[in-house]
Amino acid sequence: MSQTITKGFLIARLDHGTFDEIITFIDDYGNKFVCLAKGTKKIYSKNARNLQIGNYCEFIFFLAREINKISKLVKVNVIKQIQWPIFRTSFFLLNELANKLIYPSIKNLVFYKNLLPLATNPTFNDQKAQLIILQKFCKLSGVELFVDKCVLCGSNKIKTMNFNLKGLICQNCFTQNNKELYPLNFNKLVHFLFKEKYDSINNFSSYYQSLINYLVVYIKNSLGIKILDQNFFHFYNKK
Repeated sequence: MSQTITKGFLIARLDHGTFDEIITFIDDYGNKFVCLAKGTKKIYSKNARNLQIGNYCEFIFFLAREINKISKLVKVNVIKQIQWPIFRTSFFLLNELANKLIYPSIKNLVFYKNLLPLATNPTFNDQKAQLIILQKFCKLSGVELFVDKCVLCGSNKIKTMNFNLKGLICQNCFTQNNKELYPLNFNKLVHFLFKEKYDSINNFSSYYQSLINYLVVYIKNSLGIKILDQNFFHFYNKK
């Protein structure tokens, strides 16, 4: 193993044995690292006080060179500390989705860094923040919904949303496919969200939770990613 120094955001901590943890962080280039953090559950651990989810830190660690080996944390120094505690589902969601990213890319860092202030802002509607995070994740993962015209025929006479077809459909295509009919304001919410006209979705807040639920299922069906499961909430609530 060779000693490596890099900067990035801490996005996960998981218990490992009695006194140790497994931590995950994403660096300034979008690479994700998983390290064994020895002794960070001990009361007097110097590293433990710096290991808060969302912190931007300098990580000093021994990088594993073999697939069946794990990197080992040496020291962590906080550069920018996040204010805890945070009781916002959008913050939990952002960190879980960041952990789901597999392939290294600078876009991964941009995704996390740009959305972190929104997810931690107590004055920003938490459900709206969740919707924006889910929409950005769909875009990053290549499963963005098509909301300009009918996804099947290109007609502008939109009838409703169809998640199986990944977009809005017109009256003719709705009749042919015989799928669920969503309320008009729900369809407008989908349209403005995926057009990234975020100010325009404020009038449809009564449908926020419904769309969150649909997008969670949509991401699971499209990418095989399960979001906000019980283990995830337990991990954050242990703090």
